[in-house]
Amino acid sequence: MSLFRSKTLWITVGAVVVANVVVFALAGPAGTAGAAKMAASADANLAVVALLIGVIWWLTRKRAAVDLTARAPGRRRAGREVAGVLACRWRSGCTSSAPCCPRWCWCTRSCCPGTAR
Repeated sequence: MSLFRSKTLWITVGAVVVANVVVFALAGPAGTAGAAKMAASADANLAVVALLIGVIWWLTRKRAAVDLTARAPGRRRAGREVAGVLACRWRSGCTSSAPCCPRWCWCTRSCCPGTAR
């Protein structure tokens, strides 16, 4: 499938254009300079992301798709793993977005209070 035939790409481009129009409409004549800087900054960031996605797509275009379902654990085991991670975070009082090491973990990171060994 060609990248430029993707509906998702064109929906995203349309959404960016609409968002820029809304920003300028809400800014009014007095805030046009600030709105232009904000829109240009956001558009530049989106352009860099789109460029990186394009490079990755080009580099991996001939690779076979990976079958992730073959690599995933069974439904019951995945549920136990998720429950274990959530229980660990709740018990240790970890409120940061950093990975939280459970008390039974073999690693020595001190990302959450009271979990370092």
